[in-house]
Amino acid sequence: MTAKWQLLLRKDSGDVVIQNFQTRREAEEEIENRRSLIVHLGINPEEIYHVKRAGRQRHSYRSL
Repeated sequence: MTAKWQLLLRKDSGDVVIQNFQTRREAEEEIENRRSLIVHLGINPEEIYHVKRAGRQRHSYRSL
């Protein structure tokens, strides 16, 4: 089965795919799992992670 959603890490050189998921909900849950670590480091998770539908150029952003 092909992944439909990607969890991306924003980098200056371009987005990096961290993991692929079957549903947007799964991808968003992974952001929540990573949130406490990122906040602990003093970084806003909204600034570095986002979810994108696989195979599309436009990005789907979610507020945490």
